[in-house]
Amino acid sequence: MQAFLLAAGYGSRLKPLTDNIPKCLVPIKGRPLLSYWINKLEKVNIKNITINTHHLHEQVVEFLKTYKHLNIKITFEEALLGTAGSFISNLENFEDDLLLAHADNYFDDDLFEFINAHKSRPSNCTITVMTFISSNPHNCGIFHINSKGVVESIYEKIERPPGNIANAAVYIIPKDFFNYFKTKYPKAKDFVLDILKNEIGKIYTYPSKGIFLDIGTFEDYLKVK
Repeated sequence: MQAFLLAAGYGSRLKPLTDNIPKCLVPIKGRPLLSYWINKLEKVNIKNITINTHHLHEQVVEFLKTYKHLNIKITFEEALLGTAGSFISNLENFEDDLLLAHADNYFDDDLFEFINAHKSRPSNCTITVMTFISSNPHNCGIFHINSKGVVESIYEKIERPPGNIANAAVYIIPKDFFNYFKTKYPKAKDFVLDILKNEIGKIYTYPSKGIFLDIGTFEDYLKVK
């Protein structure tokens, strides 16, 4: 399995902190956030990692020089392509099943059970997505799932969503479906709005264990800082 970490965002809601440091490198308990992701990937023997960059690109490049034992490919986006745009444009770099993740999240769970859940997903499902229980569901993408853990509806950041099972933005996508996604969604920009919402009934869910936080606001950042 390979991994693609999305790390190009500005982190606008964390300003002024992210004026001088990219969001993926903000310190969490004395370590850059991105280091937690790389450590989790190493533990499940994922050593081929692609990371997209944009904001303060040079800092990310410099930080990643400490991981010479891994095969890390850095892709620089002169203009942000969006979560789906980045995925589609980099598909040619992947030759194995892909773990796709927003690298601006923090969570306690390891990736072993998530990968095992994907392996045992229902036969009609392609993508497996990690979920968490949100205390602020109106700020998240919310899933309504059936008794088998398959997504039946998606509510993307609406005022009163009918539930609190939130999208953790960590996905596993089988290599057999790369051409399918590239052909069906060549101009997609947002992974949820342009892809997931059109794959209802084919998305399996795995509930994460422990703390899960989108490090997008100072309120959540301070919970783990």
